[in-house]
Amino acid sequence: MQRIFIYLLLSFLISSTYDAVAQYKFQINGHITNSSPSLKFSKHYFKNGDTVFLQFINLKKVDTAIVKNTSFKFSDDLPYPSIAMVEHKHGGSLILLDNSVYNFELKIDTVKGVYEPEVKTQSNFFNLKKKFDKIKTNLYNNRNNYSNLLNKSKNADSILFYNTEIKVIDKDIAAAYKKFASENPNSYLTAYLIPAAPNFSYDGYIDTYNTLSDEIKRSFYGKNFKDLLKASQSIQSVNKNEDKVNLPTILAIDTSYKKVTIDTVFFKKHKYTLIEFGASWCIPCKKMNKELRQKLPALKNKDMVIIEFSLDNTFSAWKKGVETDKLNWLQVSDLKATNSPIAKFLNITAVPTNVIVNSEGLIIKKDVYGQDLDDFLKSIN
Repeated sequence: MQRIFIYLLLSFLISSTYDAVAQYKFQINGHITNSSPSLKFSKHYFKNGDTVFLQFINLKKVDTAIVKNTSFKFSDDLPYPSIAMVEHKHGGSLILLDNSVYNFELKIDTVKGVYEPEVKTQSNFFNLKKKFDKIKTNLYNNRNNYSNLLNKSKNADSILFYNTEIKVIDKDIAAAYKKFASENPNSYLTAYLIPAAPNFSYDGYIDTYNTLSDEIKRSFYGKNFKDLLKASQSIQSVNKNEDKVNLPTILAIDTSYKKVTIDTVFFKKHKYTLIEFGASWCIPCKKMNKELRQKLPALKNKDMVIIEFSLDNTFSAWKKGVETDKLNWLQVSDLKATNSPIAKFLNITAVPTNVIVNSEGLIIKKDVYGQDLDDFLKSIN
């Protein structure tokens, strides 16, 4: 099963009970380039007095900094290596923090009109994840290339070849996570990354969890790791169509601020509803949406509709993401990020992720992508 993950923002639901004495002191030296009212994207420029937020994922903590002469600065103590979002009025980006200095540059992409971050640091916590992300991105890019060729091909031999290559790459992606875990035992980063593995399961990763020290197990990452090991068993039962789960009513708004209720009345309108969970900052989500566009005729033929539920926490970022990606299916959100009731109910900790709900409001599948989605569509009338 194809799953592409970016670890999700958890800053709005986390209450850390970690009470250790601060051991890490970080410093972020922020600088904004190409920010001027005279630019093509003048509405995106920063001015003196603008606020930049540092929303922590693993701690109940938010730091703020004020932009002055296109610069801003954060400096604080941490109990252990931590992960946060540098958020500003034009977007945000993930940063991994330990006892290091970070030179954080925001530079506007004059084509897309968005700010892209460039971070330079000696932090092993940050750079090790960056190295792993590069490996993972290359694998997923290769997979997407074969997936695109597969969707365009009508030759039986070519289809067989592409499917075989995709399966090989899926194994390589799973192996990359396993290799990372084996090479980095007893690591905060391992505890953070491994729950996003596409083949994550209790049997597959309980040994990795057991290599963690008690200190890491007490941290947010360790607690989350343990919770997801337990949750994986219930997810497996849903995927096997055992003990189907009723999806609770979702109360949200669309990008016009119109209230939307997704409940049993809504589900009865179609045989199946695919609810895709993502966020404006999630690059893999954009790739998944491209695949969904290609599958729209097949979905429509099976009377399946798509709903995209955003786990953004700001309306402007969410709406801009929808407009940029030109998504033409129903877009909803409650702008509560992972504090959203539906995110809590489904224990969502990474995106993209999805569920398929039948006309009775029962969840019958979870995390169905690529060939798995194609196979499911073929299996239904």
